Amino acid sequence: MLKHVLFDFDGTIANSEEVCFQLIQTLAAKHGYRVISRPELATLKVLSYPERLQYLGVPMYRVPFLAMEARRHYRMLQDDLMPFPGLRDALQRLRERGCKLHVLSSNAVDNIRHFLRRHDLDVFETVSCERSFFGKHVGLRRFLRTYGLAESEIVYVADEIRDVDACRKIGVHVVSAGWGFDLVDRLEAANPGMVALDAGQAVDLIETLTVAPVPDLAPVLTTVDIALAR
Repeated sequence: MLKHVLFDFDGTIANSEEVCFQLIQTLAAKHGYRVISRPELATLKVLSYPERLQYLGVPMYRVPFLAMEARRHYRMLQDDLMPFPGLRDALQRLRERGCKLHVLSSNAVDNIRHFLRRHDLDVFETVSCERSFFGKHVGLRRFLRTYGLAESEIVYVADEIRDVDACRKIGVHVVSAGWGFDLVDRLEAANPGMVALDAGQAVDLIETLTVAPVPDLAPVLTTVDIALAR
């Protein structure tokens, strides 16, 4: 039974498109990559993640280093972020249905917590930062293992096609946030019938799945964890 709803952060909870555009400009100018115009941001939206890097002239091996630098700049801009309309009501609906809410993102936990407190959205059971060069499915699988959950017990709400691909790799439900970065028609092609145009529609789609009330979530302790605690 579906019990836990995980949310991506940037492009799903926080409208960070303008901040991301500024980060692209800053890093491109500093490192000699392609500086894009605002109309070109729309061009990026129709490209896959590898194609976006190629368009910007960024080698794949440079991504981890640029991501670290981008996170430092992000902290200086994070107070410009705003939540998407209707998000607070959608979260309340899910809680009333007995769902446990979580954030799983590549953004830093401190950044996410700061945003949630600032906008009175601190209603999530857990906030996890997962960064893997091999894909977000690694982080999703780690979340399942950490809390002893089955794939059928969670749904991930996220705004990019690569999130859909990650969920498909491990058999997790995914609702695509059509209000985020990737275009609705591309999301619909990747995730037919499970694309929401706003947060309220996302809840409607989640409610088509079976929801059951659950107790508070606690990490599953392994024998190694128990030994270290002694």
